[in-house]
Amino acid sequence: MPERAHWARVNTRDDAYRHVRVTGSFLHDRETLVQAVTARGAGFWVLTPLRTAEGVVLVNRGFVPPEGRDLTSRRAGLGPVTVTGLLRMSEPGGAFLRSNDPAAGRWYSRDVAAIARARRLGEVAPFFIDADATPNPGGYPVGADRRRFPQ
Repeated sequence: MPERAHWARVNTRDDAYRHVRVTGSFLHDRETLVQAVTARGAGFWVLTPLRTAEGVVLVNRGFVPPEGRDLTSRRAGLGPVTVTGLLRMSEPGGAFLRSNDPAAGRWYSRDVAAIARARRLGEVAPFFIDADATPNPGGYPVGADRRRFPQ
């Protein structure tokens, strides 16, 4: 992951889809569920803040079906972690025909700044990390299959 001193220079052209690795502790009580429709069906991306030596970065830990949205259904995935994945740029605003509604807890895009404000995270990295397909304890969330992304 880029060092905090370089966060302001992270950009789509040079950094999007860069392979990264970072170690830290998840702040599970501040996670955000973003509605998603995938090859696995309808459900949610689980975005969880990760406190690292460089600061806080949002991690898209992967997909959960509707019955997996409650944190207690995936307790096996808690604890300090090393995350590998792809650096992704924030998706401000919302999704096609839908705007994020932070007050109601409805999210349609992975808007880093809006999620950080809503979850009172303070300063966070201006990007997020899509976790790879390394299995999580208990099976959920299901991370991205790295083979589908450019190298």
